[in-house]
Amino acid sequence: MEDSSDTLVRRVRKELMVSPNEKWCSETQSFIFPWGEATLTLEDMIVLGGFSVLGDSVQIQEEVELKDTEEKLHKARLELNRTKSKKPYLSDWKKKFMNSGNELEHEAFLVYWLSTFVFPFNNTAYEDVIPIAIKLARGSRIALAPAVLAGLRPQPNELKNGEPRLARWGNLKFLKTIDNVKLALDSSAEFYPDKEVILPDGPVSDEDFEFARCLRVSELVGLDTVRQYLPHRVSMQFGMDQDIPSHVGRFSEIAGNHYDENISNFELYIPPRRFEAEVSERYLKWWKQFVLGQKEEPRMLTRPQKRSLESQIDSKTIQKERGRRSTRIQY
Repeated sequence: MEDSSDTLVRRVRKELMVSPNEKWCSETQSFIFPWGEATLTLEDMIVLGGFSVLGDSVQIQEEVELKDTEEKLHKARLELNRTKSKKPYLSDWKKKFMNSGNELEHEAFLVYWLSTFVFPFNNTAYEDVIPIAIKLARGSRIALAPAVLAGLRPQPNELKNGEPRLARWGNLKFLKTIDNVKLALDSSAEFYPDKEVILPDGPVSDEDFEFARCLRVSELVGLDTVRQYLPHRVSMQFGMDQDIPSHVGRFSEIAGNHYDENISNFELYIPPRRFEAEVSERYLKWWKQFVLGQKEEPRMLTRPQKRSLESQIDSKTIQKERGRRSTRIQY
């Protein structure tokens, strides 16, 4: 059978793929542009994918009483492996359970949804999402956003099997032409600040708690990987002032057990929408010396900095420092 993607007209803009990838730095897990760093964040997962940052880790251990359900779903998957196709294709999985009246129909639907829209894997019912589907069917909240982001971060220039194919781009017309993609990327310096919020020392709403998660340095727990999340390197994406990003140690071995811990004993100030994010004077010097000067790759300091995003600063401190500071990014 001829691959349908070979018969389509493709308008390829190689610079749209190559230019961003040239900026990727595996050490900092971010894109390095002349105007600063940028990367995908948990907020992007919330806004673009509708995934939650709250709840249990995707790698949390299954309860004993749910093991029987898990075994039945695995058995159904193995039965499809023994068919003529020799794979548990999603189309066959849907036929097997849809409107079947099977006691596992709801769990099977969630396996289908996760394997199609969240963790696509070769167009098959993904074995690793079965425990997640069971937990979701029981009403448990699962933090899908960090798991999805963890899978996107390692190699942004790789396309995995099961992800959207080139066929989806057939006959696509570009609505706006960018003559110099590299110049456009290097010139873009407008980020998306959010509304003013003060997270108090006490209970907070889910919405505020979600935003706090987006700002917090953590380990992203995926299905088969754990990746470091360093939002303090891209503070301006959250409308926050940027200082030299401090070094953060790894704790991937215990990440799954500590991700959903309560955030307490501090007050976090989030600037209003009209706030114009700036950089500290020492950050500007550091950036010009090590990035624009191209003397060496961007490095992380070994000591935490006072104005880093993960610092627990109240609103009064922010306002005092804003009054004393006038440094802006100027090249």
